[in-house]
Amino acid sequence: MNRKAQSMIEYVVLFAAVVSALLAMQIYFRRSVQGSLRTRADQLSEGAGYAPGETTATAVTVTNSLETSSSDNDASSSSTVYHQESNRSESVRPFGVNVAGGVNVE
Repeated sequence: MNRKAQSMIEYVVLFAAVVSALLAMQIYFRRSVQGSLRTRADQLSEGAGYAPGETTATAVTVTNSLETSSSDNDASSSSTVYHQESNRSESVRPFGVNVAGGVNVE
């Protein structure tokens, strides 16, 4: 019985070691998958994408309102007409190009 219990403990320790190794490798596997997805996304977008400090956006919103009111001796009425226009633009500098136009080497 003692020999059988020792074998069982050895299997449990081996299983725990394998599970620990897989959990430790999970971070590296996730980073690998994210890196390959980023590479494919950069290839599809030809390097143009969101980059912190490199993406600029401008939004202009113009709102006009016109209020009219009229009154007679017994009744009064008023109306308001709103008109709103939006103009948005975004520019993205291609990945790897610095402000002077040169190529960054990383």
